[in-house]
Formats: sequence, structure tokens, C-alpha cells
Amino acid sequence: MTSSIEPTTLIEAMLIEAIRSNEPTKSIETAVGALAAARAPEIAQRTNATRALGSAHSNVNPQSNVTLPGSGDKAEDLGRKAARRGSILTEIARRFCDPKFDLTDAARGLGLSRRYIQRLLEGTGKSFTEHVLECRLQRARAMLMDSRYQHTAIIDIALASGFSDVSHFNHMFRRRFGETPSSVRAAALGALKI
Repeated sequence: MTSSIEPTTLIEAMLIEAIRSNEPTKSIETAVGALAAARAPEIAQRTNATRALGSAHSNVNPQSNVTLPGSGDKAEDLGRKAARRGSILTEIARRFCDPKFDLTDAARGLGLSRRYIQRLLEGTGKSFTEHVLECRLQRARAMLMDSRYQHTAIIDIALASGFSDVSHFNHMFRRRFGETPSSVRAAALGALKI
């Protein structure tokens, strides 16, 4: 499907790609995470402005029990958590091809604890390891279906996608997509010849 939409930002481009992809929900999660990370300062600024407004209201009428929408620590916490979740997903998207990349590396690189990363990712419904695995599998599948890689050995595609064990790659690929890597490649190349 060809679109006349011109992406003006990286986030819009990610969302357009997510809509076009075979796994839009997963791709949209990544795009939303990146958007949250990009908007974190704006969210914090709005939260602080709302707090200041609430504080001014309390100064005018100290007896007031009115809570303004969006005021309080909860909104700031949500913005901060969304931004951190976005930075974690961005780090995964940036480094998943490194076979040695793991939770400890991410925690060290982001200055967060391993447990905090795990807790933040609970909101996505997937663990850190599941996110990394999904990125690796999607990349391998895309390479297998791309005619530019038709002469690249499957083992090399697995390695380029961040897998260090081809047996594990084959097992995970089949479990995720219901087909072997070689059958996905054959189907894609067969479709190109038609």
C-alpha cells in the first residue's frame, strides 16, 4: 500500500511503519514508548504548571479541598515512568543486534536497576527478554524476506539479528511464526518470481 503521507517526525514515521507492518501492536508499543520519552519534559512542565496553579488556588482559599485535574505526584510519576519505559524500549531497539546485550547492560547504560526496568516493562505485557527476542526475530524475518539477503546464509542472518546460537534461533523462530526460517525465505523468494 502506497501512502502520500510525508512523515514529519521520527515518531510519525515509526507509527506509519507500525501500521504497515505485520505486527502493528508491537510496533506501535515501540513508537508510543519513543513518543513518551520525547514528550517527558513537556509532561513534567505541564505537571509543574498545574501544581503551581493548584498551589495558587490553595493560597487564595486555604480551606479549599479542590484538586485540579492532573495535579499531584501521580501525573508526574506517570510521565516519568512513560519516559523511562520509552528510553528502555529505545535502548532495546538500538542494541538488540548485539548478542551480549542483556538486562544488566541495559540497566548499566540507562542508570536504572534491573528490577526497575522489569517493573516498568510489566506495563507492556512483555519482559525485557521478550522485547529483545521479538526485535531479533522481526529483524531476522525481515532479512529472510528481503531479496537483498537471498544469498546470505540463514546462520549469518541469525547472527546479524543478535542470536548467538542457531539452534535456539530456529526453535524461537518456528515457535513465533509457525514456520522455519528456510520456509519463510522460500515463500518470499517464490513470491518475487511470480
